[in-house]
Amino acid sequence: MIPTKKNRRGVWLTVLGLVTATSAIVVTSECTTPGSAGNSRQPANAAWLTAPATPPAIAPPPDATVTAHFKATGAQIYKCGATGVDASGATTGYAWTLQAPEARLLDADGVEVGSHAAGPTWKSSKDGSSVAATKVAQADARAPGAIPWLLLRASSTTPGGVFSPVTFIQRVNTSGGQAPPAGCDAAAAAARATTSVAYTADYIFFKTAAHP
Repeated sequence: MIPTKKNRRGVWLTVLGLVTATSAIVVTSECTTPGSAGNSRQPANAAWLTAPATPPAIAPPPDATVTAHFKATGAQIYKCGATGVDASGATTGYAWTLQAPEARLLDADGVEVGSHAAGPTWKSSKDGSSVAATKVAQADARAPGAIPWLLLRASSTTPGGVFSPVTFIQRVNTSGGQAPPAGCDAAAAAARATTSVAYTADYIFFKTAAHP
């Protein structure tokens, strides 16, 4: 509260100056610090970099900590081909086989920051770093018709940048992306037909104590 006193003429005196009894001065101030009620950015980032609850089959090592999280939106690319041959050399069937993902990587604000492509590889458009990985395990997706959730181990990384310390990657919260149930036959295989199936997923990147 601002200290005041009244003089003989009925004028209020304050530390801010002179005001009449029929007027007012309102002084407000607001100060926020990271994580305070006035700053919702920190809690949002904390949640974005928190490891999700996943089936045990795709859990990273106990000492793994989240180092990055990006959302992928794009397509899974499939190619039609023969599934095998019998003793006479005749083709036994045809099926769509995954060739590569082709997706954009988005940050917590939905800004495009990289790409996901064959390998599989993830590359940052901000610092040029990249990571390639191989599948370790998978678990059924929670959404009907979605591609599985995965745990992958980094097989190579580039020095420096967001992907440099990555040792494990999870693919979670998938939607879409499964191969078509039909459309691959002898004619399609002969034509080397491909098809793109839209999908989204969250990719969580981990580093372990052995790779700080």
